[in-house]
Amino acid sequence: MKEFLKKIDIKNWVIIVLGIIIFTMLYFKKSNVDNYEKEINELKAKNEILHKQNDSILFVNDGIKNRIDSLSVEYGKIVTEISNKDRKIKDLEKKLKNIQNEVNNYNADMLLLYWKQRFASGK
Repeated sequence: MKEFLKKIDIKNWVIIVLGIIIFTMLYFKKSNVDNYEKEINELKAKNEILHKQNDSILFVNDGIKNRIDSLSVEYGKIVTEISNKDRKIKDLEKKLKNIQNEVNNYNADMLLLYWKQRFASGK
């Protein structure tokens, strides 16, 4: 065996050392399958977290949609009420103009009679 080791020159020693280094690197290197499995598991965990967040966002979104619907109904009621009040105001303004025209047409005696009748009738 000593003779065999003596016959090996530097080039052969370099080849042997490089072979040993390559062998140890391949032996201790993690396989790509392990890396991919780890990455898949991490992505599954992130996906589950995103699903939970999505569910909570959908829940909040449904609540907001319900609130918008109820506000829309209230808005419709308010618009109807405002239009009714506007109609009443216009009717009252019309009556006021009629009363002012009647008052302008009366002379002093008739005006006194008008107000007496007005207060007596309770209008």
